[in-house]
Amino acid sequence: MMNEEIKKEVEQRWNSSDDDLYYDIGLSLYGRPAFPPPAAKLIEKGRAWLLSNQAKFAQALCPDPKVQALYSEELSTKNLIDLVVIVADSIMSLKIGVPVPPANASLLLVRMGLRQLCGENWPVKK
Repeated sequence: MMNEEIKKEVEQRWNSSDDDLYYDIGLSLYGRPAFPPPAAKLIEKGRAWLLSNQAKFAQALCPDPKVQALYSEELSTKNLIDLVVIVADSIMSLKIGVPVPPANASLLLVRMGLRQLCGENWPVKK
């Protein structure tokens, strides 16, 4: 069963811009200081964090049969939301240091393209 809390978060952030998602990640990485850095710096910090963890994401997501099965289906909005939620669940299981909003990271990864993350011949057809 899908994590309903994450699903609600994904649905709330569905129309957020990439910069808004990166901003939230960057803010999480800074630990919510009284005087946060400028928005551009937070966006860049969030983007750098996501890129620096791509290999870990690929190791967790690419072999996951649930991710592959949903990716292989016709990607309606509902299926895309379900895919983002499953990606978020996988991200939450990773030990990658500072906790960031998993819905943000998973939305960004799906928007970037899981095939780009996992390789051109992904998902592997059986």
